[in-house]
Amino acid sequence: MTSLDAVRGLIEEKQFDEARAKLEATPQGTAKTDDLRRKLATELEEQDIAWRLQQVEESFASRDPETIRPLISQLPPLNRPAYEVKLTDLEAELAKEAQDASRRNRNAAARAAELAKERRKEFIAEAFADVERRFNGGDYQRAVLECDRVMDKHRAEKDVKDRALALKRLIPQFRRALEDGQKKLDANSLEAAAKPLRRAAALYRQIGFRGSLGNSIDEQLASSSLAAGQSALKKGDLGAAGAHFREALRLNPGDGRAREGLETLQKKAEELFLRAYIQRDRDPQAAAEMFKVVIETASEGSDVKRKAEMYLSELQP
Repeated sequence: MTSLDAVRGLIEEKQFDEARAKLEATPQGTAKTDDLRRKLATELEEQDIAWRLQQVEESFASRDPETIRPLISQLPPLNRPAYEVKLTDLEAELAKEAQDASRRNRNAAARAAELAKERRKEFIAEAFADVERRFNGGDYQRAVLECDRVMDKHRAEKDVKDRALALKRLIPQFRRALEDGQKKLDANSLEAAAKPLRRAAALYRQIGFRGSLGNSIDEQLASSSLAAGQSALKKGDLGAAGAHFREALRLNPGDGRAREGLETLQKKAEELFLRAYIQRDRDPQAAAEMFKVVIETASEGSDVKRKAEMYLSELQP
């Protein structure tokens, strides 16, 4: 009876392994004590299982599969499946949370990098504020000199130095191209002005300053490109005419003359296609050259362009 009382005390203290060992070591007694032993053994197993189940339930609060999995393995086989499913669900939830956290971290890092980039952009713009002011005012020589001052002030900033050196090279080139274009415009040579103005527009974009000068150059280039397109069309240079008309329309989408020029060009491309089609058997080489001009000239997606590409592929090995 003393031994059985000790077993009962160990059960109450949740020391089930010790209680089991103590019960096995309890000597045989009377029929009455054997009945108590059996009841105590049943209670021991029930309490042990209940305690293990409680531990598993509480372990899910930790949301740590490495903590939960060993506890589930200690359950009787009958009790494991429900908790194994619950553990699988938890692992899936944790995986999704990890993915979400990773995505949030990436987004946050991207936002931080973008913000740093914008701040750096603002810093550089501020560093070159005087250069930009001189440039937009047409004082190109002084703008170049201001670049030297910027480099002296920001000697430790490599990107500032690189931009200053680039501007010292680009601004004089821009000035020469713009003055050449303006001179030809003043002489009413619109066709000849197209090339230097196109160069000036490209350099202006590389310089990257904001102002009304860019719009003014684009307007002048649109007019000169239109004139160049009309001249090329009269000379029969369909490829050059198409390039000039498309540039004029890009710079001034509302220019009806450029649109009319492209429509005239499309008709001439169709006429040239018919000539090439007729000549393809008699003179394949000449037909191939004409098909190339049609492909270069005809509008994108047009039927004549598609057919010219098809016949050209047949003529070329």
